[in-house]
Amino acid sequence: MIGLAVLLPLALVWLRRLGPEWFRRRMTVVAILVGLQGTVGWYMVKSGLVDVPWVSPYRLALHLGLAVSLFGLLTLTALRLRDGVLRAPFSRGLPRQASLTSLALFSQIILGAFVAGLDAGMTYNTFPLMDGDFIPAEMRALEPSLRHYLENIASVQFLHRWWAFAVAALVIVLAVRVWQSAADATTRRLALALCGGVASQITLGIFTLLWVVPIGPAALHQAVAVALFGLCVWLNYRLSPQKIPARAPDLISVNPSTAPAL
Repeated sequence: MIGLAVLLPLALVWLRRLGPEWFRRRMTVVAILVGLQGTVGWYMVKSGLVDVPWVSPYRLALHLGLAVSLFGLLTLTALRLRDGVLRAPFSRGLPRQASLTSLALFSQIILGAFVAGLDAGMTYNTFPLMDGDFIPAEMRALEPSLRHYLENIASVQFLHRWWAFAVAALVIVLAVRVWQSAADATTRRLALALCGGVASQITLGIFTLLWVVPIGPAALHQAVAVALFGLCVWLNYRLSPQKIPARAPDLISVNPSTAPAL
């Protein structure tokens, strides 16, 4: 159904040459990614659900990561269609910091896929300690390799629960810098909303763990994660420097009352 919702309007857009050319190209990329997402979904299901009632956490993480990336691309497309591309400049370091924060949040979502794939939330249902230890014995016995850390229930849960606070710290620092800059009111509100959303998400994640992962709170935890990523993409869009094409008047939205004198 999602494929049809993308392909049928896309065919009309190309046949009637609707919208700017960049939009037609962008939505063609989206259609390709939707097809790829379906293929990855088949590849994920193929790893399980036939003889065993679970799938590979690696394939689950790939499926979720592609879905979140597709969501981010669509969010950027909608923002460009709505707001145009002309925005106030910011210091060079601020867009880079926003990108780093988005990458950290994305990696936290991927860690969540490994938690789900390994059912890692069904054990160590205490906080802040993991059954009495900060670093559980099961994790201390691991060989120091990325594969072992991503395939072990204790290590995956440990990384997911504490990396969340690292992401929160990055979000707070970014929000403080946004408020100290010459950002407009919308950008400042986005930074504040991101802080509040991350705090709510961490609280929801802790209670989901303590409640031994009931489906409702777990699904809400995942949905909030995607919404937070959308906020991050939006904030990145507001902060990032934009090169304005010389011949693209349909892409530029200028408010005459606030446009600088040339």
